[in-house]
This record gives sequence, C-alpha cells and structure tokens, in this order.
Amino acid sequence: MYEAIKLNYDYKKLEPYYNQNMFYYHYYVLYKNYINELNSILSKFNQNRLNNDFNDIQSLEDKLSFNADSYILHSLFFENLTPIPNKTLLSQELIEHIKKDFISYNVFINELKQAALNIQGPGWVVFGYDRHLKK
Repeated sequence: MYEAIKLNYDYKKLEPYYNQNMFYYHYYVLYKNYINELNSILSKFNQNRLNNDFNDIQSLEDKLSFNADSYILHSLFFENLTPIPNKTLLSQELIEHIKKDFISYNVFINELKQAALNIQGPGWVVFGYDRHLKK
C-alpha cells in the first residue's frame, strides 16, 4: 500500500516562498487523493487477477499511470522542499549543458513553460538529467 511521505519540516515555514494554503491543498487534498486512488486501482488489479477478468485493463492502466505519476511527482516535490532559502544560482556547467541541448537558455525556459501548461495535470514538468545519454 502506498502512503504519504512524512514531512520533515513545518510547511507553514515555507512562507513567503510557497503559500501555506496552496501547500495544504497539494499535500492534504490532491496528494492524499492520488494515494487513495492508486491503492484502489492496485486492489482492482488484484481482484481482476483472482477472477481472471481483464476487460477493464486499459482503463485501469491509464488510471494507474496517471495516479502513480502524480504520487511520484508530489513525493519528489515534498521531499525537496525546505524552509531554508537556497540562493544558489545555476552552475556554469549546467547552463552550458542547457545551451548545448536546448539551443539557448531562453528556448529551454519556453519549452519548460509550454510543457507545464499543455500536459495532463498542468504544472508538472520534470527537468532531469540522463547520465547515460549525458543530457
């Protein structure tokens, strides 16, 4: 069973960088709902296996994908928040990687914004680094 991560900080201390009402909504409403849905879907998968009935597998797979992704993204988000301000700017090395892979920093920012605004569950975009592809 999936469970919410335990916060190692007082979310109210994230102010003024992150609104406590917005945090409350994301953690106690959205995140908890994704967890409940994810556990319910997994239970349905188990029931379907016991009954050898897979007529709704496409619907369950879609719901599983969306809720699992939402759970993972929210967990990463909450784990990486801290009330201690981080004033570190992007390293020159990271800026050079961005320019190499996205033509320019501005193109990167525009692509990131458009992805965030135009995907299911708007607002979630992961900027990651694949160490195998080195990009």
